[in-house]
Amino acid sequence: MTFVYFICNAFWLIMTFTLQLSNTSIFIKVPKVDYNLQFTGKYMYIDPLGFMFILAFALLVLIQFLAMLYHRIYTLIHYVAFLDTESKSEKQKQKQQVEEVEDDEVDDSDELLFPSLLSRSHDRGTLV
Repeated sequence: MTFVYFICNAFWLIMTFTLQLSNTSIFIKVPKVDYNLQFTGKYMYIDPLGFMFILAFALLVLIQFLAMLYHRIYTLIHYVAFLDTESKSEKQKQKQQVEEVEDDEVDDSDELLFPSLLSRSHDRGTLV
């Protein structure tokens, strides 16, 4: 992959320097049109070096935009994955159980340590 990048960069530099050093005027001839897309009989001349720069810049901006969009989507997925998925009523039940045990101070059951483990059935996965 690094070799391909190096070769593309080398070709870019060769094209740029060749266009700069050429003594003849090289231009891209584009016909001018009016608002109705009718040919006006005149031509517009575009410098190829500037045109190459604009195309490369537009391509880089497009790649950056797509990479930013990809990053934002996966950041959103990561954020949603770590959101709390338990309902508030379950949390309140667990909190009440903890408060009840704290009031008794003698209860040594495993319900305090692993409340969701005891209510879980064996067909929903392995308990580790």
